[in-house]
Amino acid sequence: MKKKSSLLRGLNAIAVAVFCVFAVLVIMITLVSLNAVNAANEKQEEKNEQLRFSNQVMEEVIALQQRLEERNPTGDGHDPDIDSEFKQYILDTARNELGLVMPNEKIFVDISH
Repeated sequence: MKKKSSLLRGLNAIAVAVFCVFAVLVIMITLVSLNAVNAANEKQEEKNEQLRFSNQVMEEVIALQQRLEERNPTGDGHDPDIDSEFKQYILDTARNELGLVMPNEKIFVDISH
C-alpha cells in the first residue's frame, strides 16, 4: 500500500511538472506571437507614414504645377522662375526628406556630437 501511495505521489509530481512546463511554453509562444504582431504593426505604421508623406509631396507638386499653369497660360511651360523653383524643391525634398544624393556627391557626416 505504501508503494502504491508513493508511486501515486511520484506520478502526481510528474504530472504537475509536465503541466508547469506546458504552461510556460504556452506563455512563451504567446509572448513571441505578440512581439511578432507588434513588429508587423510598427512596419505597417511606417509604411502608412511614408504613404502620407508621398501624398503630401504629390499635393505640393500638383500645387506647383497649377501655379506654373497660372503664370504661363499659353502652355509653353518655360517660366524660368517656376522651373528653377520647382527643380530646387525637387532637389531639396530628395536630399532632406528621402536622403538621396547627386551622382559623385560626397557626403560628410559630423560625428563629433
